[in-house]
Amino acid sequence: MKFVNAFQVNMIFFFVQLSLHMCAHNGASNEAIVLFNGMREAGPNPDKVTMIEVLSACSTIGALDLGKWVETHASERGFQHDVYVASELIDMHAKCGSLDDALRVFESMPHKNEVSWNAMISALAFHGQALEALSLFRRMSKDNGTVQPNDITFIGVLVGETTCGGFETLGGDKTHCCFISRNK
Repeated sequence: MKFVNAFQVNMIFFFVQLSLHMCAHNGASNEAIVLFNGMREAGPNPDKVTMIEVLSACSTIGALDLGKWVETHASERGFQHDVYVASELIDMHAKCGSLDDALRVFESMPHKNEVSWNAMISALAFHGQALEALSLFRRMSKDNGTVQPNDITFIGVLVGETTCGGFETLGGDKTHCCFISRNK
């Protein structure tokens, strides 16, 4: 029996993470999930970075059940409120068609950044919830000034506005003015 030291285990874990990243972001999401399942069986607990990569792969192929397992595991490890894990959970739930779960994760976040706001605004917009997307955009703008809308935010709002009849329906003039004043 060969002795494996902690350095070797860490290196193996690192290469699995790197492979997960490469697979998840190069159209090989199924392979990323196979790697992740192998890692789970081997024993090392996935860290935040691994969870984010697997959630990204789940988003791509619609693997909601595995995404929910990752969410449960994240909660057990205390990562459910990590802004990056939670933002990826929002994206995964939305892309897998579970908008209510995306909203649940978003609303439970104690701290939100641009990524989490944008993920939720875009999710609402892409699911045809234009009024809710615009309402969330307004809430973001009023959120004590801690997070400012960026270009991705405006794309999400504009997608929402185009799905429900345009600017006039949702008060788009205000959104348009906000976008112009931000980019001066």
